Amino acid sequence: MNTSLLSLNRTIDNYNQQIEVETRKMESDTQAKREETNRRLEALKEAVRKAEETQANILQQKREKVNQQDEIKKQGEAAEKTRNELQARISECQTMITRCKEQEKNILAPYGRDIKGVREQISKMNWHGEVPMGPLGAFVKLKDSFWAPLLRTQLGGMMTAFACTDARDRQQLKALFHRTGNDHITIVISSRDMFDYASGEPHAQVTTVLRVSDAYVLRILINQLGIERTVIARTRIEGEETLKSVGGNGIAWTADWMRVNTYSDGGGQSTKIAPVGRGDPKNMLFTSAVGGTELGQVESLYVKWQENLTQAEGEYKTANAEYNRLRQEFSNISRDVNGFGGQERSAVEGLRIARVQYKTLQDEANEEMPTSITGLEAAKEDAETEKKSIMDQFTDLMGQKAEVNNEQKTLLTEINKIRDQIKNFEDSRSAIAVRFKILPTCTHNLTVIMSMQAKVDDAVKLRLDAQNNESHYTTKYKEEEATFKAAEAVADQLQTEFTVRLVGTSSV
Repeated sequence: MNTSLLSLNRTIDNYNQQIEVETRKMESDTQAKREETNRRLEALKEAVRKAEETQANILQQKREKVNQQDEIKKQGEAAEKTRNELQARISECQTMITRCKEQEKNILAPYGRDIKGVREQISKMNWHGEVPMGPLGAFVKLKDSFWAPLLRTQLGGMMTAFACTDARDRQQLKALFHRTGNDHITIVISSRDMFDYASGEPHAQVTTVLRVSDAYVLRILINQLGIERTVIARTRIEGEETLKSVGGNGIAWTADWMRVNTYSDGGGQSTKIAPVGRGDPKNMLFTSAVGGTELGQVESLYVKWQENLTQAEGEYKTANAEYNRLRQEFSNISRDVNGFGGQERSAVEGLRIARVQYKTLQDEANEEMPTSITGLEAAKEDAETEKKSIMDQFTDLMGQKAEVNNEQKTLLTEINKIRDQIKNFEDSRSAIAVRFKILPTCTHNLTVIMSMQAKVDDAVKLRLDAQNNESHYTTKYKEEEATFKAAEAVADQLQTEFTVRLVGTSSV
């Protein structure tokens, strides 16, 4: 290996000298041209570097835009979900408002023509007292539909009535009813007197007529019809007995179409009640459609859903604006991302052209170089390649050297151990020889002689084994030592070569 390395170094030096000679010859004629070519090569090399940098920047910017696009897409999807949920809430509110209007219309239909419109006009007009209230039946709910036919007859006229607190408003209200075709509506003048009517009611076990949601309407019905002390019964006899049980002074309406009056002195009378005619609009009163939800409840629900609609529309407006903003931003970023596609293709093409131009000029420069220099350069490159292979082998040998050093340490330990055994054997043999000199005078002790002979045989065997081991490890140690010295010589040579090359490089 050392010989090969020295030979390669001489070959490479020879090639360098020849190349230097040929180059000097060429420089005298082509110096200016070569400098121009080198300048152009450097310029094209810089162009390639810039093209690579441009392509990398475009790719990085595109990645950042794509990440922004993904983030805006997620935000837009969340905004769209919120917007859709608010749209569903708006639809729900609108549906419920429509139902409230329809229910209000159905509730008011039995009381006259376009009563809803009449109420709206009343709310917009100027009045001396409070705004007139009605129809009164809109605030009355029947406890049991069984009594509906009877109560249509007894309360029907009052259910369509409107009430006002100031008599001066009666004429204006009557004129309104006349204009709207509702001349049948009764007008009740009643101040808002919230008197206590509990003393006039029968005990709790007695069936009474109605449930009234508005205190003012309730007191009007008490004043006009005395409903707080009016009981209802299925038959005339049952009605009389009920009245007697509460003191004998009162009125009962019975399902067999009788009006029963009793007095505290024990007297009384009964009169026949005429049912409502078939074509009478009062037949719509206290039906399931009308008697289900009171007008006040419908109006309260209407206001509630109207408030919910206003809130939902406000939130929807905000959410829709955010959704539109994100959608526009996503569109802008998507346009940028698509634009990067064109820039990326342009950068790739620019890089390709720059590399082709650089390679073309490099090939031209190589072709213009004299053949002799080209051949020398190729031969030099082959020699340097072979040298690199040897240097790689040197690295491997250095590793082997370390392994040999470690193994030699083990072998030296074994050899020293064997030498100690041999020394111990020699000492034992000398002792046995001394003892054998004494034995002839002690022939009477045969047993002792035989024992000593066995010890001699064992000692001989141990000596032979020790000698064999010493010979084996000594041989192996010499082999390893020779290998180590060879590797060390190559390493020294390579180290010297490295030092020479480093010094030469530094001087250049």
